[in-house]
Formats: sequence, structure tokens, C-alpha cells
Amino acid sequence: MSRRLTFLIDGFNLYHSLVDAQEIDGAGVKWLDLWAMCRALLINIEPGGQLHETILFTALQSRYRNRDQGKVARQSIYLQAIRHTGAGRVASAPSRPVPPSPAPLPPGHVIQFRTTLSG
Repeated sequence: MSRRLTFLIDGFNLYHSLVDAQEIDGAGVKWLDLWAMCRALLINIEPGGQLHETILFTALQSRYRNRDQGKVARQSIYLQAIRHTGAGRVASAPSRPVPPSPAPLPPGHVIQFRTTLSG
């Protein structure tokens, strides 16, 4: 009996690895087919195994203030494509309100930071 496997994908590290790869050889692969990638990896990890599902863990760009709206739109389209094609599930942190900007300090007030290195 073949084992059913689920791939858990760290979206942050995957994205930045793809950006680094693009800088090295110019190949643009940000629109990666996660299902096909995991299926190809499965052959080496568990020969005869069955790909059950892929889950992409990611931070939604729309939750950040002052985010480039082009990035927000591209991520939204990519995540919709993943869901629509059945290529996997998308998991993100629960929605929470964006914290307000801190109030400015009154004139003459200073904040001091001290760091110590140990080791």
C-alpha cells in the first residue's frame, strides 16, 4: 500500500529562494506549480508514494500597511490560481487589525536602547 503524503510549504523561504535563483540565472519561476514540484520531489522522497495535498503557509501581502499594490494583486492572483486548479491549500495567519502608528513623542523626550552581546 502506498503512503499518502502532504507537503507543507513555507511560502516566505520558497519565495525568497525563487528570487535568489532568478538573480543567479535569470529564470523567472515565481508562478511555480506547487503540485507539480511536490510530485517531482515525491519520486525521490517516497518512491511509489501518493501526493495527498500541498499546503502553502504564507503571509498575505494585503495585511501590511503601505504595501505595493502590484505585489498585493500578484499574490492574490497566484493564491487564487492555486486554489482554483486544486494545486493545494493556502494557510495564513488569522486576520487581525493593523496596529495604529505609535503617537509621536513630546519634544525633548528620548528613547534609549541598549543592546548587549553575549556568547
